[in-house]
Amino acid sequence: MFESNTWPLQEGGRVFRYAHCRACEAMFATPQPSAEEIDWLYSHRYDYTWFIRRKGFKRLQAGHRWRRLRAIFGELKIGTPFRRMLDIGGGHAWFLRAAQADGWAPEGLELLNDELVTVAKTHGITMHHGSLLAHPLPSETFGLVTAWHVLEHVPAVREGAAAIADLVAPGGIAVIAVPNFHAAGMRTAGLAWVWCQKPFIHPWHLSATTLKKLLPPSLEILLITTRDTWDAQWAESTGAYRFAMKAIYAGALWVRKGAKKLAWQSGVQFADNLQFWAEEALRLVTYGGYLLLRPWLRHSYEGALHGSELLVVARKKKAA
Repeated sequence: MFESNTWPLQEGGRVFRYAHCRACEAMFATPQPSAEEIDWLYSHRYDYTWFIRRKGFKRLQAGHRWRRLRAIFGELKIGTPFRRMLDIGGGHAWFLRAAQADGWAPEGLELLNDELVTVAKTHGITMHHGSLLAHPLPSETFGLVTAWHVLEHVPAVREGAAAIADLVAPGGIAVIAVPNFHAAGMRTAGLAWVWCQKPFIHPWHLSATTLKKLLPPSLEILLITTRDTWDAQWAESTGAYRFAMKAIYAGALWVRKGAKKLAWQSGVQFADNLQFWAEEALRLVTYGGYLLLRPWLRHSYEGALHGSELLVVARKKKAA
């Protein structure tokens, strides 16, 4: 599919490409990045600026995720044995804080150990330092385990799925969300799709078929669904959206050049802010349109599993 494209991780290092498995309907990195290469990537090359600048939007998204999950539990009449929960890759724990406000006892598992993680701890949230495959947590501990956009980052993806299941108590719920390999945006834009990341960033691009094959037998799937999100919409892959983004960039560039000619020292920063807020306004407008259309899209676009985010809800089986 994209086998002719290659990406080097670092100078003098290995070169990565994509392979496509038609049987499991997944795209994956070949070769798979090693643990050492992953550590190097997130320490030296991965750009967190996008997330830091949009932390307000990410906080709103985290609250929306919790409300969405709570609504799904209500619709499916899903219960959990107890309200101790773990969010894997919980970032700055805004999702956990939303759950905490709803009466849950939240814990997070996170590789980051920065200032915002420290703030989460001051709100009574336990934050464990570690990764999905290397952590200090005992098996079958949590009534709810969530992993939002974690599994696609794990080269040993089958072991990652098993590790999620291992943490769930019998009768408990596992929630896994990943970018959808069968998303309409991926089909339209290909490598230019927002969540089609380089193979050493997303070693796996997963589909519903893939997840059904990956999940261990101890997990019974209750729901598989998709939807677009604020930061990954089908609209972004259209020609009209790309034209609008180019126009925003051109306008901001014109302001930057003018500021330099006029020796307007704060003009460059003004142009940067203008571009940022114009791009986010466009993204919010198109996402607002999507939300208005959702009543008609839930059983067509989303129900056909064409949304950008693939969500699986599964229950841990009780021992016979």
